[in-house]
Amino acid sequence: MCDPLPLPGLEQMDADARRARRRRREEEWRQRASAHPRTCTSCRAPIRWALTQADPPRWMPLADTPDPAGPVVVIRDGAVPVAYINPPSRQATGRLRWRPHWQDCPSAEQHRRR
Repeated sequence: MCDPLPLPGLEQMDADARRARRRRREEEWRQRASAHPRTCTSCRAPIRWALTQADPPRWMPLADTPDPAGPVVVIRDGAVPVAYINPPSRQATGRLRWRPHWQDCPSAEQHRRR
């Protein structure tokens, strides 16, 4: 039977995993941020981009203006804006909320991944 890892060992592994995820997000952001259009290719509405907190991160188009009723909170992780969908209230307090662009885009269906 294996001995369990000591708590400091587990905490270090968790910290290393968070750093690795942050590096992946930053690399993704640097490589592809400039490739994303600043307006929707269908409806021409201005949009902004953030990476989701998923692993691997995915790009999410957001409406260009904040919406107090929006489900998304963007929190910077280093240089990268990370989108949190319906975050806990302690994370969202005092932060702007955003709406995903596909809620407003008349052509949202053509952009969905299947």
